[in-house]
Amino acid sequence: MKTKIFSVLACVLGLLGMRGAQAVVNISNCLVTEIGNGIWEGSFNFVSENFPTTQTLNIIYVGIPIPVNGFIGGQTMPTVTPSPLQVADFTLALTLGNAQVIKQSDGGIAIVPVSGGAILRDVRGTVKVRFDMNNPLIYPALRIDTRFTSPDQSIWGWYFAVPGRTTGCLAGSSTAVAPPKEDLIDSDPKFAMSTAQWMLNTADVGDLPDASAPGNGYAATINNLPSNNLCMNYLTDKVKDKSYALSVSNGYSSQGGRNLFALNGSNGSQLLYNLQLVSNDGMTGNNFNFPATAANYITLSQLPSSVDKRSEMCWTPKINLFKNATTQAGMHTDTLNFMVTPKA
Repeated sequence: MKTKIFSVLACVLGLLGMRGAQAVVNISNCLVTEIGNGIWEGSFNFVSENFPTTQTLNIIYVGIPIPVNGFIGGQTMPTVTPSPLQVADFTLALTLGNAQVIKQSDGGIAIVPVSGGAILRDVRGTVKVRFDMNNPLIYPALRIDTRFTSPDQSIWGWYFAVPGRTTGCLAGSSTAVAPPKEDLIDSDPKFAMSTAQWMLNTADVGDLPDASAPGNGYAATINNLPSNNLCMNYLTDKVKDKSYALSVSNGYSSQGGRNLFALNGSNGSQLLYNLQLVSNDGMTGNNFNFPATAANYITLSQLPSSVDKRSEMCWTPKINLFKNATTQAGMHTDTLNFMVTPKA
């Protein structure tokens, strides 16, 4: 499965309720990443500068938001309780600061001054958190709250990082559509293809047309064909609204104006052929012809199969044979390697 990275950049926390312009809090470089095995990592940078020593409350809070009616954002956005974030998974790289990380009763983790220590003043750092998706309430996003207050001023704000929907940290009372969780998590259809062995019945070399001759070639017969269809199965809900193409990675040659694969025999003998895969669903648009010079994208079936949550498509092979000057009597073999490619 491919690791998915959704980057949200350059988020700057505004200054609210200030009597001066010298105190600053910046939140930037938000990132939410699926790192594998159901584990996600969220991170962001922050800067706090020029705060007075009379600071009374100084917290950076991180939680996992719960989408409401398909949206994330807003000051009242709830967070998951108990928090999936673990202090042990919380990496804090600070300069010019003195801080600790603590669990919060409302389902988040907070960065606060150490007990009896200095406030979070003149601090630059990177925060990283990790969480898994075992809790069905969890959505792979971050809520970041800041609370910097003193008797005469305050800087506060709430921000969100939403994979695939924000170009910077989503700020303040703004909201963003939360993509369906299944579109973000484990999007790999996990294709599995059967291994088919196509044993061709014996043909007389004299009955085979030359590769340079017009026509469709010699239609080979295949032993035990019903049990040797090519079948592919996949997770049904991962192929919705997408088209896919089958392709063959084997090389081929152009002979007599047609592209052909080669079955190889002894003493340099070659038995040339092409392949058509006829879809068992009866739809000609789902057929494939190989060798192919262009991708043929089809919509995969989403009908249920004998395996839960998986669908299957099958194709019946048709093989046409040709000969050239090298072709001699005897056993010839080849192996075709198939690939599945999604349409961009």
